[in-house]
Amino acid sequence: MAYRIHAKVKIDATRLRAVRIERELTQQSLAKQAGMPFTTVNRIESEVYRSVEIITKRALEAVLEVDLTPSRWPTVAKGDLPRGGRSPAPTRAM
Repeated sequence: MAYRIHAKVKIDATRLRAVRIERELTQQSLAKQAGMPFTTVNRIESEVYRSVEIITKRALEAVLEVDLTPSRWPTVAKGDLPRGGRSPAPTRAM
């Protein structure tokens, strides 16, 4: 599958920050390893950039070795689930 270099894609800023911190990387060191300006990483994490060029996303994914594609489903905190850990059954409208 061929990608256009300048195609814009969404990126999961929360996951990017969490993985960067887990790996004990600063924004500057991550940017340097990915070959991009520090301001790019900073703007992605602070969600100034909601989408980035695919080449930027791929560079960050290569350094961190994770997929930064946003999940289609929102994350649910364990405390938000009813007892038993299951999501409530959908209700039928009458």
